[in-house]
Amino acid sequence: MRRVVMCLLAAATVQANMFLAKDGKATSEIVIAENATRGTHLAARELQIYVAKISGAKLTIVTAPTNTVPVQLYVGQSPHTERLGITSAGLKYGAYRIVSGENWMV
Repeated sequence: MRRVVMCLLAAATVQANMFLAKDGKATSEIVIAENATRGTHLAARELQIYVAKISGAKLTIVTAPTNTVPVQLYVGQSPHTERLGITSAGLKYGAYRIVSGENWMV
């Protein structure tokens, strides 16, 4: 059985005025690894679809943070999550980890 790990985190200074989308416009992006697995692509696409349904904004899916928006959502393991010290260690059976802010508390 193949295990799919979704590591989702918002990499931004957490402030009261930070949003994934505002007024139907994206203020965040979804970041996946360049060689992401099929499961990671699926998870990123599902996230994109549901944020659009909720907010009307379609978040872009990129393979590296662009810094054109204040919030990045990382889906799956990548060099970017490794750089931030976020791993799938201890996750089992389709579990996922959500981390936000500058102080990565897992």
